[in-house]
Amino acid sequence: LETFDLPPLDQQRRIAEILWAVDATAVSFEDALQSSDEALTTNLGAMFGNGVRNQRFNVVPLSGIARLQTGIAKGKKYPASVMTVELPYLRVANVQDGHLNLSEMKTIVIPEAEKDRYLLRNGDVVICEGGDFDKVGRGAIWREQVADCLHQNHVFSLRADTSTVLPEFLALQLASPYGKRYFLGCAKKTSNLASINSTQVKAFPFQVPPLKEQRAFLSDTAKLQAARDALEAHTKTTRNTLAALTEAFS
Repeated sequence: LETFDLPPLDQQRRIAEILWAVDATAVSFEDALQSSDEALTTNLGAMFGNGVRNQRFNVVPLSGIARLQTGIAKGKKYPASVMTVELPYLRVANVQDGHLNLSEMKTIVIPEAEKDRYLLRNGDVVICEGGDFDKVGRGAIWREQVADCLHQNHVFSLRADTSTVLPEFLALQLASPYGKRYFLGCAKKTSNLASINSTQVKAFPFQVPPLKEQRAFLSDTAKLQAARDALEAHTKTTRNTLAALTEAFS
């Protein structure tokens, strides 16, 4: 059997105290992170209603405050006489829950004359037509991270009328419990997936508070999100520290 020398008891106790203290700190960060997530959910519910709309606001179809743009289908062939261009495009895999993953961008060839038809613009809200039940209808805001980027037909683009609604407010309402209930209620469902179509997206009953109230809500939400992100980072750092110390003392 392999043998090794144990440190003196007082040193063992000190090591254990350090590990317990770091673990306790990690647990406290995890508890705070859970509370922060709950605060964000409560914030969304207070603005949009938890599944049922906020009666203070007017409701209009989404098509009344944003233009829906469908994307380009893959696999099309064009005659040699057509002038084409190869451009990056946003796929379903790039659109995550509340953010974009642009680590791998693919390209597509389209007629140059059709470029503007499928081009994403700064502030567009992009959402996937399908996905897991808890993600259908959710999306992210495009900030022109990639120049001259298009989007495929399984990704919808919503261009807000900014005289009425802010893109960030649009994205949050779609991702709220209110939005989730709408999309799950009208989505086509399989065993573990759901999908929506452009007609259903256009018909979304959008709640429209004044722009001043939208800005105030977005400011409060940004502060909550920043605090939540900081707690997540602290939690990860503390857990990594605990793992490193455990390995070092073993």
